Amino acid sequence: MKNIHFISMLLIGLFYSCSSSDSSENIKKGNQTILTSDGVKLAVKVSGTGPACIYVHGGPGQDYLSFEKMGGSNLEKCLTMVYLDQRGSGHSQNAKDYSLERVIKDIEEVRLKLGLKKVYILSHSFGGVLAVNYAQKYPENLSGLILANSTAHFMDAKALQTQIEFGYRLLKKDTVIKENNLDALINQMLIIRKKLSANHLGYKFIADNVNTIIKVDSIESSYKRTSDFGT
Repeated sequence: MKNIHFISMLLIGLFYSCSSSDSSENIKKGNQTILTSDGVKLAVKVSGTGPACIYVHGGPGQDYLSFEKMGGSNLEKCLTMVYLDQRGSGHSQNAKDYSLERVIKDIEEVRLKLGLKKVYILSHSFGGVLAVNYAQKYPENLSGLILANSTAHFMDAKALQTQIEFGYRLLKKDTVIKENNLDALINQMLIIRKKLSANHLGYKFIADNVNTIIKVDSIESSYKRTSDFGT
């Protein structure tokens, strides 16, 4: 969630014109529920004016509310923001199918049911995996891709090496990780996370300031929600 205010200003500068010629002009605003083709109810909120932008949150199993409340709503000045809780997340319904293909299809079905021709996709954290794969499958429906502190690979050897090395740097130890075995890397990640937690630095994997984590947790615990996708 770090750098969210910078990202907000950057995107507002990018989309300096609030006029829109696409189908977002007539989109229904407010909270609504969209039923997927496999019968899952997705919670969606539409706010703002301008080109349509679907926000794809992290986790898996997080929600859109913390992003909206901590700076995302600033984007509504020049974008029609479509906040989406993924299946098994936030206000959305739990499901049996959490496959990558199915969750990407959810994003596409939201676009279709809202009557949008093209959309920007704005992702955070794990949402980057979904955003990149959506862009690969539906490039003709994309106005642009915005990756805000996102990851493109959920369980990838190179990504884990980088994260473990970052963890050691937080502990003031420059360490080069050459291990390529995924299981071994996962074990090393668990070890470094325990060391960071023991030094009260575990939050650094997510934010620069621990107060950011406290605020996120406060927002996400303020209502009855699900994180089934994550578990």
